[in-house]
Amino acid sequence: MALEPTKKLGVFLDTALKFNKALVAESKDIQRRKEEVSKAPGESSHLPLPPATGPSL
Repeated sequence: MALEPTKKLGVFLDTALKFNKALVAESKDIQRRKEEVSKAPGESSHLPLPPATGPSL
């Protein structure tokens, strides 16, 4: 049973890694939308950005 805590830690780290990758992807998507808005002032500037779902980096 000595492997059980290690297995749980592996699952935790795997989950944390997936969350981090999703957060980075969302951050890049928000940055891309901000750039699109700044390129087309007046047209897209009224579209609200979705609220951030994770901690700010």
